[in-house]
Amino acid sequence: MTLRDFIEAHPNEAFDIMTPEGRAMLEPRQAEKLLEGKAVIVCANGPKKASYADAEELLGYYVCSAYPTRNLWRLTVSYDPIERQNARFSDFMKRRISL
Repeated sequence: MTLRDFIEAHPNEAFDIMTPEGRAMLEPRQAEKLLEGKAVIVCANGPKKASYADAEELLGYYVCSAYPTRNLWRLTVSYDPIERQNARFSDFMKRRISL
């Protein structure tokens, strides 16, 4: 499942996304803008190392792990399609959408 598929399956939710480049925190409105093609800020090691991530590249990443917390989804994504087979989805996620 790609990040695009995951965000579309979970509208109006916040995301904490760990990418190979760093971490992106998205509020529901920012997630919508990402789907529209707007770049988002990815922070590698604090604000000094922050950079913009291209929306299409980010949305093409595969979700490797996903679990919900109180108000957001915590995701780990990777660009390696082999890791897609090792996905560890929580039982909660399996009940909400079909993979």
